[in-house]
Amino acid sequence: RQLKTGNRLSTTRSEYLLRLRALFEHGREVFGTSEAFQQWLARPAFGLDNYIPLELMKTFSGMELIEDELSRIEFGDLA
Repeated sequence: RQLKTGNRLSTTRSEYLLRLRALFEHGREVFGTSEAFQQWLARPAFGLDNYIPLELMKTFSGMELIEDELSRIEFGDLA
């Protein structure tokens, strides 16, 4: 939509989208498929105090919490 109107994304919005893309790439690597990662995103996550990851993705700090949890899952550090 931005391209059609000739408007540029703000710096903050651009950074958010880049981080979101990296988060999805990491999630796909950890869970094996995009579908499996998306299913995980939609349910309360024990390692995130039972918050729904999709809700946390609205902020930069939430995305950081999700990244940390993905790394814990990836390396088996679930305690």
